[in-house]
Amino acid sequence: MKIIYLPYEIYTREVPGHLYLAEKLLNMGAADRIYIGSMLVLGQLARRGFLPPGVWFLKSAQKYILKFLKRLKKRGFKIILQDAEAVSTFDQSEDIDLFMKAKSCRDLCDAIFVSTNAEYRGLELDGESDKLSLTGGLRFYTFFDDRFKKSIQKIENQKKLLFISSATSLRMHKAYNASEMYDVLLAEGIQEKHASMLMSWAEQSHYDLLEVLGVFARFIRNYGDNLKIVIRPHPSEDFKVYQGLFSGFRNVKVDGDMNLYTQLIQSDAVIVSTGSTTAVEAALLNCRPIMCLFSKGTTLSKFLERHITGKVCKICNSPDELFEDVKNVLDGHSVNDETNVDNAVNYLNLSSENLKKACNIFGILTVKCRKIKLYSAKEKLIIILYKVAVALFKTLAKYSSFSRLSYALQKSKPKDQMFIQNYAAGLSVEIKNIDDSLFIVRKVS
Repeated sequence: MKIIYLPYEIYTREVPGHLYLAEKLLNMGAADRIYIGSMLVLGQLARRGFLPPGVWFLKSAQKYILKFLKRLKKRGFKIILQDAEAVSTFDQSEDIDLFMKAKSCRDLCDAIFVSTNAEYRGLELDGESDKLSLTGGLRFYTFFDDRFKKSIQKIENQKKLLFISSATSLRMHKAYNASEMYDVLLAEGIQEKHASMLMSWAEQSHYDLLEVLGVFARFIRNYGDNLKIVIRPHPSEDFKVYQGLFSGFRNVKVDGDMNLYTQLIQSDAVIVSTGSTTAVEAALLNCRPIMCLFSKGTTLSKFLERHITGKVCKICNSPDELFEDVKNVLDGHSVNDETNVDNAVNYLNLSSENLKKACNIFGILTVKCRKIKLYSAKEKLIIILYKVAVALFKTLAKYSSFSRLSYALQKSKPKDQMFIQNYAAGLSVEIKNIDDSLFIVRKVS
């Protein structure tokens, strides 16, 4: 029996892509059973030997997970790495920092999937060759599935402006202050000069946010109740801070409960902060994302223009430019631009050939283990252990200041659950849904 594990970190953004990939893998015969579950919970079960060996799809490989990867290998797992967001490549003067793909961790991987050309070059320069495959960003292929688009709830509403924040800025981060975060980055393997640049990025984002607040005030004065502004913080940020900042605006709402894709398609204009990879989803849904970058001409701005967000967004270099560009969209003087989709597809190398290549590699690496019958005692035990682990980690999170613990255990929102359920119902595979957290997928019997 061949098993593949597709762990997720952010429920809404990763589960649809995993379900789509699972359907492809099963229909190609690359696997007999696929488990999609919380990265934290599945990881702890796997390292302790409670899961049968299979192929583990790894989102990133910072140095701090080295012991975990060693334990997986000892348990007989094969490991495929894909830096899901490919944000760790600094292609300035061919000076590449691969801190999210540390060499010590890559050595334990059996294959490395690559999304961007710069990422591929960086890994080649760092000595990788045999393991590399240009597969495109796997989590984004679901955006070309008509069933996915039909699952997005369409709500007719007044003119709406959506602002999406990024955790990279650290401006509202719950766990670390700037000096602590600098030490964390160094500990995870980033080069010192690049850690300094990321901290400059955080500082710049504070200035940008203040400028964006001023732009929002101008929109409120111009449009009054005819315009609704929605702020969607990153899941790792403190929503209460945003709610306090915008409490004086009657038509500004801080909302992380609405399904992300519904928010995107019902918005007339989408503004993203630097580093928000939600820009890719917005571009693929043809929402014409706009990025604020008010530090033109600096070393930092050059890096951000090369970042995945800068590659798929219209970049505004001043508050006035941002106001005028969004106003043109709201007033109907500008239409959605197909080139946003093209930019995302080309930059992330999304093609049916690359997807098929990735599925074939999964199939080659799959580990054979004893057959587990659906609903058998062994599978029921896996489900029970998963539920117990979730309950245990939730209890620990109440008494822990460890940010990754509380972040990884955030409860999926009802509207996200409904969206996932609607999408899953249209797939040509059998899916057992455990508490909207664990998905066991196999071919229809």
